[in-house]
Amino acid sequence: MPVGKKYEDIGTLYKYVFNSKQVYIYDDVLYYYREREGSTVYTRSLKMAMDQLEARQDQLAFFKVHNYLKAYKRARYYLMNSCLGFISEFPGSKLYYLSLKCIKKYNVSVKNDGFKTWVKVWIVKFNPKVWLFIKN
Repeated sequence: MPVGKKYEDIGTLYKYVFNSKQVYIYDDVLYYYREREGSTVYTRSLKMAMDQLEARQDQLAFFKVHNYLKAYKRARYYLMNSCLGFISEFPGSKLYYLSLKCIKKYNVSVKNDGFKTWVKVWIVKFNPKVWLFIKN
């Protein structure tokens, strides 16, 4: 697990599965996820968002290198959706510009991504300020 990083599950879980000799799927509930105020899920900071972006980009690169096309497409979709959030949460930051770059490279389609996502990406590609206006 990466030390000092948030979103370590995004950055490591797929590597564990890749390096496993066997993986089992177990249908019973083994633990309950407890949501609490102040947890990573409810706390947003620029550093945490940068960690998330880095973890998602590393994951994407891994899937590409190992030619996991289905996982790659899904990871790319999640990266793009995270970037949409980063643009509205951290305008003017380095993360904002990295996210814009990521979204501009994303080839969105109604068929694969759905109409709502297609519209969001189109708005950001057309004019990110319009996206900020809509989100605020």
